[in-house]
Amino acid sequence: MIFSEWLNENNQRCVLVELDASINGIESTLYLSNIGFASSPIDLPANTLYPAGLEGSIQLTESIALDGSLSIGYSDITINNTNGIRDAWLTYIFTNRAIRVYLGSPGWNKEGFELIFSGITANISSSSLDKINIQFLDKMQLLNTPLSEATVDGSGTNADDLLPNLFGECCNVTPLNYNPATLEYKVHTTNIERIIEVRDNGVPITTFTPYPQYGSFILTTAPAGTITASIQGDNVGGYTNTVASVIKRIVKGFGKASTRFTDADINLTNFYDFDATHQQFIGIYLANKENVLDIINRIAYSIGAYCFINRLGKLTLLQLTLPGSGTPIEIKPRNIINGSFTMASVVPITPAVKLGYCRNWTVQDKLETGLPDEHKALFAKEYLIVSLANNNVITSHKLSSEATQQDTLLLTKTQTTEEASRKLALFSTQRFIYSFDSFGDALLWELGQSVTLTYPRFTLQLGKNGVITKIQKDFVTGKVKVEVLG
Repeated sequence: MIFSEWLNENNQRCVLVELDASINGIESTLYLSNIGFASSPIDLPANTLYPAGLEGSIQLTESIALDGSLSIGYSDITINNTNGIRDAWLTYIFTNRAIRVYLGSPGWNKEGFELIFSGITANISSSSLDKINIQFLDKMQLLNTPLSEATVDGSGTNADDLLPNLFGECCNVTPLNYNPATLEYKVHTTNIERIIEVRDNGVPITTFTPYPQYGSFILTTAPAGTITASIQGDNVGGYTNTVASVIKRIVKGFGKASTRFTDADINLTNFYDFDATHQQFIGIYLANKENVLDIINRIAYSIGAYCFINRLGKLTLLQLTLPGSGTPIEIKPRNIINGSFTMASVVPITPAVKLGYCRNWTVQDKLETGLPDEHKALFAKEYLIVSLANNNVITSHKLSSEATQQDTLLLTKTQTTEEASRKLALFSTQRFIYSFDSFGDALLWELGQSVTLTYPRFTLQLGKNGVITKIQKDFVTGKVKVEVLG
């Protein structure tokens, strides 16, 4: 039987949970189920008991916000602790260890069960004498760590200064004066592609020696003023400056070493396909302590995209578009639980879009050098701007043509104009968020999945393209609450 069909039938559901934990310094795995289960000799793991200990429902809520803010999937499980049978669990270390949730029939072998969630545990607590509670999150939480904490070190006055990092191409950054005695300046912790130009108070200079293998350069004469540089950055494994490739470079090579992602944590097919179809150039310079999660979210949202973890525990990239990519799921009244369908919200119309691009990372608005006035004007601006508006929508809806500027990490006017046009087309049309409850096979649906929604209300009779923006799954009951942007 096809698993999705089994999910929709009135079958007894067996939920298996595997929890990794450190027990007295030894990395171990604990096993649980809702009704009790034992794996067979041919399963992995073989001959393993999953004792009945799970209580209540196990729900997971995942969402993507239209404003680009970050969302991490979260939930918790309640475990039976009658008479303190699992009191010792409170001494185990679960934090940032893996949790895997499987679903299937109690009559199947373990190999027939479907992995429906792969994440990490956040903490353990006890809400009462006979219960233990474990909170779990999707694996994005592993990226909730500083990008780098490497400092200059040594005995100089700048020993505690954080070393900068630069990805893609950046204009006019202020490098770290790594060694004042030798006039060495640092722009990245490791090797870079190239130093495009160095400037002293805005004036290009040639009196420097580049050391791209160290992410630095050394001046051969003392500077007259502020030193800035335009750089093509990180080149570990080859230079890259597109959204997917830079995000992959960061999650694999930066952040806390123990929680960095490997290829096994990344939806490689998705990243490859995304990079092939989204070749926009970006650049980001990080001179202060910043968080990996925030950084990759900023990079992705420069083109209206989101990072999230799919149900198999792999980092995935999605650009919010209508219609969505891929073959859409057909959602019809038979897929919707009676009485659950509502229009959850009306998305405000956006009649104009204003995007900042080609960031000037060091604003210099008081240059007194002999630069041409047009160059001085450029150095005085933090961003170049692309503004687009739909005048018909402005007139018909009596809206303002002034848009709030959204700053991006994009580099070129052409690509920024394309992104502004895409956003304007997406949100200058009235959009709605539809909410409904669905059946067991919706446990296999994912954030960002393209759908065709048909319903006998709200002008949906002929079907409407949409994309899933929120999904709440109950693995025990099989009930799924879905929100669709359409």
